[in-house]
Amino acid sequence: MAEPEDIEYTVYIPKYLDGYPWPKEGPGFLGDMAIRFSGKMFKLNIYDIVTLGKTCEGELDSSVCFTEPNLIVVKEITRENVFSAIDQIASAKFSSLLPEEYTDLPTPEKYLAQHRVFKTDKALTIQRADERLAKRKALREHAPEKQAEAQQSTAPMNDAERRQAAKAELVRQQRDNAAALAAENQQNLAKRQRRHQ
Repeated sequence: MAEPEDIEYTVYIPKYLDGYPWPKEGPGFLGDMAIRFSGKMFKLNIYDIVTLGKTCEGELDSSVCFTEPNLIVVKEITRENVFSAIDQIASAKFSSLLPEEYTDLPTPEKYLAQHRVFKTDKALTIQRADERLAKRKALREHAPEKQAEAQQSTAPMNDAERRQAAKAELVRQQRDNAAALAAENQQNLAKRQRRHQ
């Protein structure tokens, strides 16, 4: 097993979030956090899964695609979820993110700087990544079966049950679409990053 490795980085948090629930207003999106790691700056675009689905729908009404650099998707924007996501990305030394062209630090008048150290075990990180990929693959493989089961269900439903089922299906589709879009964006970012190296 690999020796634990310290990954040191700084997170820049907008001062308007200090002491307020996350986010202060406009729930579902946080676009003004940044990370400094190994002399590079990374601006983050953090969405919750529902807001990302709505944003994609809105953008696709007037465009053929929706792209966002350094897209991070969490179930809900909370301090715990955001920092857990950042720690997960830190475990791979932020390799899935693209740095900004400049390396200037955000100004202390607008941002709080929080120095963080993440200890990771490379073998464990790889194992967890493999487990996540296997889980996603299994979900994709079982999706057609679940759709077939739903279509075969012949039990009569009243109007309230139909509305609830339709709402649940819409949420599931938005979640699946957001996850697929996030995975595609991460792949595109990784390709661009390889080209820049």
